[in-house]
Parts: sequence; structure tokens; C-alpha cells
Amino acid sequence: MSKILVIVPFALDAEGVARRRDQLKAVKLEPDSEFHYRPVKAGPTSFMSPHDWTLMDLAIFEAGASAQEEGYDAVCIDTMSDSGMLALRSVLDIPVVSPAAPRCCSPLPWARNSRCWRNGNRRSCATKKPFPNGA
Repeated sequence: MSKILVIVPFALDAEGVARRRDQLKAVKLEPDSEFHYRPVKAGPTSFMSPHDWTLMDLAIFEAGASAQEEGYDAVCIDTMSDSGMLALRSVLDIPVVSPAAPRCCSPLPWARNSRCWRNGNRRSCATKKPFPNGA
């Protein structure tokens, strides 16, 4: 069974985390995957400035830095901003992904300039279909 840590990018209460968890009902997943949701302890309420982005990077890093030690097989950051992803990838040997991360695998020229694409040889992408270029 795969144990996956899902980092919620906001300091939500139990009810708020439950609403995020309920989103899983909308997708078909492998039955042997176990998802554990963890909100950040503190962070900004929006992503409007470099200050907010820095706070979110730190909050998500703090929430996920011990995931491997805790026995998780992967980390999923539940935000389209990729906040904290590069920092977590630099300290964990397990996959760290976010919904925006698959853009790094796109053969489109604009995608190659994304933060994820420039992350050296460590890229993680989730897809249902094979890549058009066979990668």
C-alpha cells in the first residue's frame, strides 16, 4: 500500500481539511493508495506578493520535510503554485509532486522554462497516458 502525504497549503481546521479530502471522491484512484492530509501550521491567506510566496514555501517545507522519516512513499502538495516543491525535493528521496508539476514534462517550449523543468535531473510527473515523445 502506498502511503501519500498531501500537504494542504493553508492553516485549516479539521473541517477545512475534510473538505479538501472530499475532493478525492471526484477522481478514480488506485485502491491501494492511502492519503493522509496535513495542513500547514501557519502561512499567508493569499498568494499575492513575493512575501506571501516565501511564507508559503517555508510553511509547506516545514509540513513535509519529515515525510520520508514518517514512512510516506510520496508527497503531494495540494496547490497549483508549486510552493515548497523544489525545497522538499532537495531533502527527500521520495517523489514530491504538485498539480502544476506535470507541465515540466510537456514537450512545449514554454513549459521548459518552468521552475519544475529546471530542477536538474529530478523530475516527477503523473499522467494517465504515455508521453507523445515516448519519454
